[in-house]
Amino acid sequence: MRCPQCGADNLPSARVCKKCLAEFFKVCPNCGSKNPSRANFCKDCGWPIKGVLGKTNKAVCNRCGSPVDYGSPSCPSCGAQLVW
Repeated sequence: MRCPQCGADNLPSARVCKKCLAEFFKVCPNCGSKNPSRANFCKDCGWPIKGVLGKTNKAVCNRCGSPVDYGSPSCPSCGAQLVW
């Protein structure tokens, strides 16, 4: 696989470029499907995808619109029960 960022040749199974560390794709932690490197959510199941740098994904409470961490049982602002 040729890196679109720096042009280095990489193995076909590579997730990141061996020269510049650019991501080629992200693997969904829920269903295992490959997603574009810029994806924040899985294209197949909608699960949040963490980046190589460990970015935290946030959701929004349906009741009050406050940011919440994925997997939280309830909204810290309004107490609404969250269903994942």
